[in-house]
Amino acid sequence: MTSPPLTTSISPDRGQSALSELSQETFALTRRLFLQLARRPSTLVAGVLQPLIWLTLFGALFANAPEGLLPGGMSYGRFLGAGVIVFTAFSGALNAGLPVMFDREFGFLNRLLVAPLRSRSSIVLASVLYITVISLLQSLAIMVTAAGLGYGWPGGAVCCWCLSPFCCWCSP
Repeated sequence: MTSPPLTTSISPDRGQSALSELSQETFALTRRLFLQLARRPSTLVAGVLQPLIWLTLFGALFANAPEGLLPGGMSYGRFLGAGVIVFTAFSGALNAGLPVMFDREFGFLNRLLVAPLRSRSSIVLASVLYITVISLLQSLAIMVTAAGLGYGWPGGAVCCWCLSPFCCWCSP
């Protein structure tokens, strides 16, 4: 008498699709990154304050720039606000790989790679989502500060249009 072989097949009727599993893994890893940020709030404070200091100092330094310096009669403060946003987003993109690098250095990446993840892409997607939210927060702080300093809203209606999905997503 033989017993049937023990197989552990994954049945397609489990109720979860591949996309929902990928999103669940991505959000769990993103939550981990935000927990790390909550444990080190100085990282967020420094990341938000540094561009604001640039905006304030360089705005005061070039407050008396000649009128014809920029095309279209744009003020230097408005130009500087948009430039600081772009520079901050670019430096955030450059630093996007740091969480993965630290995970590799401390051995957590090896644990993730041997874990039964649906897709290893969720590791990268979590880092992208984390850096995107941080960059949006930095950009919003820069725009509010630029408007408060009298430079105007950097980018005008285009910035409002770009940030409207984020504001709708965050509202309850």
